[in-house]
Order: sequence, then structure tokens, then C-alpha cells
Amino acid sequence: MEQRWQSSTTFSQTVQTKMLWRHLFYNSHMAIRYGEMKAELNNLKAQQGTPTSSQQKAPASLSLTSEVVYTRWGKATCPASAKLVYSGFGASSSSSSSTATGGGAQYLCMPTDPEWNKFDLKNDSYAFSWLYAAEYLSYEGYGIFPDNVHGHNVACSVCLTTGTTKLMVPAKRTCPVGWDKQYEGYLMSSYVTDTKLTFECVDMEPDIISGTQNITGGPQMFFVSGFCGEYGGLSHCPPYINGRELTCVVCTK
Repeated sequence: MEQRWQSSTTFSQTVQTKMLWRHLFYNSHMAIRYGEMKAELNNLKAQQGTPTSSQQKAPASLSLTSEVVYTRWGKATCPASAKLVYSGFGASSSSSSSTATGGGAQYLCMPTDPEWNKFDLKNDSYAFSWLYAAEYLSYEGYGIFPDNVHGHNVACSVCLTTGTTKLMVPAKRTCPVGWDKQYEGYLMSSYVTDTKLTFECVDMEPDIISGTQNITGGPQMFFVSGFCGEYGGLSHCPPYINGRELTCVVCTK
């Protein structure tokens, strides 16, 4: 009887020992698997949080920097702060002697290498709105532009720089606070009795286009002056002075 009890006890201990080893093995296996899964999860998180080499290069090609375009009148080049898009010459729809009122009312910066599509082979002069090259009007002795500038076609360039907007401020040589100065010059437009055209800021040191002096008869760009009269004109005289050429500045932000 005692031998049976001892045998039963031994069997029970053996079963308990096996169950304990199974429990330990199972827990150990689960612990290892848990560690592996945790490592895999951390690895996935690291991959999602750290850009790949191709992702790191993306911002350079997909730059969020804003850019703005403006025309620099009187120069065939752009300031150091801007990139040249193209250069050309100024033009408008009215000649200096025209009394017509049709066509556009602004100056265009025309490229020197036009591209054509379909065109009228009959060349009917009554079916067009004409463009004429603009000319500087700056007689010798003015003392503002060099004497050789007068009568030449107006140079121009289209420039690209960082920013979101551009601003031309008449009668100023400096930009408002927070704005970047692109160039300064003189306010110019058509003559008081010619067809109305826009006011443009022409660079203070204008370029000339060789071989174009007094040959096109195009719209002439005159210096703009404030009028201070007894019966009209500018209301702030002084500081504005009658007949004095107005400055201008082109700014970006």
C-alpha cells in the first residue's frame, strides 16, 4: 500500500514537472516572439518616420518657394537678385504721330525671336492692330539719361525672383518696409497729347538697342512730371514740384 502511494506521488510529481517545463517553454517562446514582434513594430515606425533617400531629395525638386515675374524697362538684363526669363524691346499699338485711339493701352516687352502660327498671305493692312517699337524721348541737355539714349528703341527684360507679388511705387527711390528693391528709375509714358499709354518705371541707367535710333516712328516714352497749377493738378504741392521729373522704384515681396 505504501509502495502504491509512493508510486502515485512520484507520478504526480513527474506530471507536475512536465507541466512546469511546458509552461516555462511556452512562456519563454512567447517572450521571444513578443520581443521579435516589438522589434518589427519599432522598425516599421522608424521606416515611416525617417524619409528614404528618394523622399529626402523630393523637397529640392518640389520647392515650395514662391516666385514672381516683373518687367524691367530700359535694361536688357536683370538685377543680381533675379533670373532672366527673356530680353527684348518695348512696343505699343500707337505711333508717335498717330491720332488713332484703338489698339492696346499698355507697353509690351517683345522678344527678338518671334514664333509664327497661321498668317494672312494677303497682308491686308486694314485687318490688323499694329505694334510699333517704343523710343526713348530724352533730348540732349536733359541731364537725366546720357545724350546718346534719345531716339533709340527701349530695351526691356522679363525677370523672375523670389516672392509672391510686385509693386511699382511712383515718386519714390526706396521700397516700403519689408519689401525688396529690384531697381529704380524714372516714371515714363506717352506725351500728353498722344494716345494714352500706361506709366512704366524705366531704369535710371537705360540700355540702348544699337541701330534703332529714330527709325521706327514708334510711341515715345517721355519723362513724367507732376503738374502744380492754380486751377488743378496735384494736391500736395509742395512737396511735389511743378515740372520736376518723377522717380520710381520696383519692389517685390
